[in-house]
Amino acid sequence: MGITSDRGNIHFTKKGSSSKPYTIRSYNNEEVIIGGDKMPGTPAALGASLSGKDRGIFHVEKAEYWRFIHITLTKGPYGVYVKDSHNNYFERLTTHSNYETGFHMQNSISNNEIVYLDTHNNADPRNNGQNADGMAIKEGSGTGNIIRGIRSYENSDDCIDLYEFKSSVTILDNIIFDNGVNRGNFNPYRGDGIGIKLGGGSPANRANVNHVARNNFSFRNRRGFSDNNMPGDMTLIHNTAWKNREEGFNQRSSKATYENNLAANNAGSSSLSKQNTLTSVKGKGNNWERGGSWQDADFKATSTSLIKGRRQANDKITRSDFLRPADGGNYGATTHWV
Repeated sequence: MGITSDRGNIHFTKKGSSSKPYTIRSYNNEEVIIGGDKMPGTPAALGASLSGKDRGIFHVEKAEYWRFIHITLTKGPYGVYVKDSHNNYFERLTTHSNYETGFHMQNSISNNEIVYLDTHNNADPRNNGQNADGMAIKEGSGTGNIIRGIRSYENSDDCIDLYEFKSSVTILDNIIFDNGVNRGNFNPYRGDGIGIKLGGGSPANRANVNHVARNNFSFRNRRGFSDNNMPGDMTLIHNTAWKNREEGFNQRSSKATYENNLAANNAGSSSLSKQNTLTSVKGKGNNWERGGSWQDADFKATSTSLIKGRRQANDKITRSDFLRPADGGNYGATTHWV
């Protein structure tokens, strides 16, 4: 079922409770598509502004204890825009072809969980591709936020962006690829194309954060993983960076613990010594520690068709040997999610 909203975006501002949450979901698991074609900023002209109240087909502000399940939001000024909201749950949404970030959260944000989101082909003409991420938690603070099991791909800027977010976020079981490519023919093109951006911003707006990234794939982006000059003590465990145009892992401003990660064929090189730029990192069990080189033949499977298909009934990706090491080594990410 497809709907085009001709009355502007849809605002959610009420507060439920843990025992009586509000729920918005498709009926009987049917496919529901909400189009934002007639909303402001679809698309906005180069350099134009977009007021806060017009952001998002779903605009969630000062809302608590909402559950949003199995809905597609497309061609809007952001797909989902969340501000100053807490204790909300978002499951099996799809945000694609929007004119800003697919799923965006900012300001005071805590105890929100985003699971099994598919967010792709979002691009922002008003900024020549600079700001349209797949998924973003930015410019704010708040604990207990989780991004789990999402696929984010072919967005004009980054895949997962934590720019200027000053509290720890958990990033788990995500598949990130093909971002930061100028598919909108922007001139000049300004997208960054970082797979998982773990912070950044002006020095005055940075803070020590302890983000946790576990079991994520990031491939064919500009960079795989980056702290983007954000300080803190981050933890990266069992992640895979493959065939990114620059480094697989770039960690220069934060302390970090790296365990059982895998980087291969990044920056146009098969040499394991040329995969990453790492400073002040405590590492063990990572594939580059063995030295030598890594070829695609060192994986059990490299076909991206293994992770692009329809989700299973439980909303997870079909299990496969995608980018699993052929030598059976205990490093890198897996689609065998718990």
